[in-house]
Amino acid sequence: MGIERELKLALVPSQHDDIARFFDERTGAGKAIALAIYFDTPDCALAKAKSALRLRRTPERWLQTYKTLGKTVAGLSDRQEWELSVEGEALEIDALIEACDDDHARKTLQGAAPELIALFKTDFKRIVWDMEREG
Repeated sequence: MGIERELKLALVPSQHDDIARFFDERTGAGKAIALAIYFDTPDCALAKAKSALRLRRTPERWLQTYKTLGKTVAGLSDRQEWELSVEGEALEIDALIEACDDDHARKTLQGAAPELIALFKTDFKRIVWDMEREG
């Protein structure tokens, strides 16, 4: 399990190029991420448990990700996350359940697994810069 720490920024369109250049100079070119497929049961058991399950296509591979409720303070979010590579556009749910090391989160996912369906897809361009900070 990992803890996802994410900062989301809202920009006016006129600031985009300057911000992109700022991050590109420090981290290299951002990675474009596009297609994501979100899964839940017909009665939204995962959403009711404040969890989310998705497949995402990255430039290098497909990833399946299971996230649980975290906390957000001043735009900075922390939450539990389990992420595994998969062979293609299909969940490998047993591997994800096995990787889930939090009892409550694992039981929630295991209970939902037999009824999972694709609920919706998103397909848009999103640029991601991975940054590391010492300390």
